[in-house]
Amino acid sequence: MSNNKQKALILGGLGLVGSSLAKSLARDFDVTVVDKKKPKNNPDAKVNYRTIDATNSADLGSVVLAAKPLI
Repeated sequence: MSNNKQKALILGGLGLVGSSLAKSLARDFDVTVVDKKKPKNNPDAKVNYRTIDATNSADLGSVVLAAKPLI
């Protein structure tokens, strides 16, 4: 992932809507996807996947701090 791209964070990014959004945004953004499930088939190499429970505020906070998303 390029350091000069803006960053996006998607919660629940493995579902139908989230995965489509991640794929679209990955063209212009560094994308981090957070989901409680692991990606199954051929995850997009342009997307950073994090497997955590987003209801755990400490885990989610550490992902947000690391990702530093614009959106």
